[in-house]
Amino acid sequence: MTIEQIVSETLQLPPDQRERLAETLLQSLEPDAEWERVWAAEARRRLDEIDSGQVVPIPAVEAMKQARAALQRRS
Repeated sequence: MTIEQIVSETLQLPPDQRERLAETLLQSLEPDAEWERVWAAEARRRLDEIDSGQVVPIPAVEAMKQARAALQRRS
């Protein structure tokens, strides 16, 4: 089924069923609370490492350059 077909079929549903479907689809796109908690903790950990001087940040361009070079060494 194409997206257009799904939309066409969906628009034929009663409003309450369309609303239920829309809520279900939106919920499927929202990250769950555990995922958000884990990533917030990781962000705090990384910021603490930078603040303490344990890690020195580098520009994104340099990080990508290093990542590409590491990948090339592996192949």
